[in-house]
Amino acid sequence: MKTKLKRVSVTPLSSKAKNRFANEMDLFHTCVVEQERVHEGTPYLYLQSLNKSYYFWVPAKGNDDWKVEK
Repeated sequence: MKTKLKRVSVTPLSSKAKNRFANEMDLFHTCVVEQERVHEGTPYLYLQSLNKSYYFWVPAKGNDDWKVEK
């Protein structure tokens, strides 16, 4: 049975994230959720860009670098 991929949309907020978004993610907002973990009570997502060039951990509610939308 094939498992449905979970996806989220991200928006870069910081200049570092905007650079990654343009140069490594090909300006695609959608990411595939590879893993979900809770660290010290905060849920985190391990995301893969659609072009499979960039992987990163981000809190599920976002941070100073990324806004995360379901």
